[in-house]
Amino acid sequence: MEVDLDQDSIEIELQAEKKGLLLKYREYVVFSKRHKMSVQRRYNDFSSFYDVLLMRYPYRIIPKLPPKKIGANKEFIEGRRRALKRFLTIIMKHPAMREDNIISYFLSYTGSDVGSKLKEQFKGVPDEFITNPLSSKAKDMVPSDTQGNLANSRQQIFTIHRCLMQVKDVIDRLANRTDGNSQDMVTFSKNMLVLSEESSAITNWATGGKNTWQLLQKGFKSLVEPFTALSEKYAIYSTKETQDVGDCLEMFLDITTGYKDLLERHEKGVLRDHQLALNKMQQYKQKHHIATVKNVDSIDQLEQRIYQQEDAIHTMENRNYFSLYCLQMETQLIHSNLNMLIEMLRNLVDVEIKKHIELAALWEEIRVPVDNIASSTIRVQTPVSPSAPPAYFE
Repeated sequence: MEVDLDQDSIEIELQAEKKGLLLKYREYVVFSKRHKMSVQRRYNDFSSFYDVLLMRYPYRIIPKLPPKKIGANKEFIEGRRRALKRFLTIIMKHPAMREDNIISYFLSYTGSDVGSKLKEQFKGVPDEFITNPLSSKAKDMVPSDTQGNLANSRQQIFTIHRCLMQVKDVIDRLANRTDGNSQDMVTFSKNMLVLSEESSAITNWATGGKNTWQLLQKGFKSLVEPFTALSEKYAIYSTKETQDVGDCLEMFLDITTGYKDLLERHEKGVLRDHQLALNKMQQYKQKHHIATVKNVDSIDQLEQRIYQQEDAIHTMENRNYFSLYCLQMETQLIHSNLNMLIEMLRNLVDVEIKKHIELAALWEEIRVPVDNIASSTIRVQTPVSPSAPPAYFE
């Protein structure tokens, strides 16, 4: 059940902002390698797609969609684009869902109002329990120690998720620091340029006959391009830390977050519905017992309800077993994709090594113009004058 990220690929490009009836909006161009075509989708289309998938596959991991925000800035919008790409990638690679017509429809339909058409097209489509031939055999496929193993796996995966969320924060801060360094180098470069072009009149009254300032200005100008290059290099590696390292980790976290949601659906959905059905059966049996004692005419009707409720309970029991079977498969899905963490660690090490090597080389190159500035100012001769002030800082 491994999510093979190389078997297919999704690309999502963000289009320019458009004006709607009330608010501005953006569309995404979604390209699927498998379907060999591009389609335009809005965020609301993704939301409808999510709803339909959840109805069809309530017992599977469905990653959360990134949040929607009015007046979002550039960074938020770019982060959401990457998150939507991860969402589609996970869905398309999921072994239980990847061949479903719902996915093909979303990635190939070229008409308008995609969200509404998607819901209309698949309205009334039964969930996986009804269509999966394994559902009738689920009871025999669920090991007797499933509940205990599930509890242990739940604790382990929750711990992994919690720790990796903290690792994600570290990587985010690392990328932000690198981006901050990029902006700082821009500021440095701009100020070197301003200083090199400073044109105030200079007299011997101020300089004591030295031309140190003129020499420094030439030196400052020679530093503009090197610090601009530093800024660009920092910016490149900030992006690499965000995408090559951060996105790899977030892909795994999207899966574990979906797993947590799946467990909640199992506990608050299947188990709750099963318990409600049992309670309802108990009520019918109590009424039947009272009716039998009183010999009233409603006994036949109550017996019919009991038979119907027994069928409902049997169905709920089968759903519970199928849900447990799917939980085991989804747990194995997470373990099969732990290699994402290896990829993340490799990317982190590779990016940081290359970043420091390339930045060190650029800093080393800057040493040349800085040494030239130093040597040119050292050669400046102090004028012979009884009134010349001492050079306190030489």
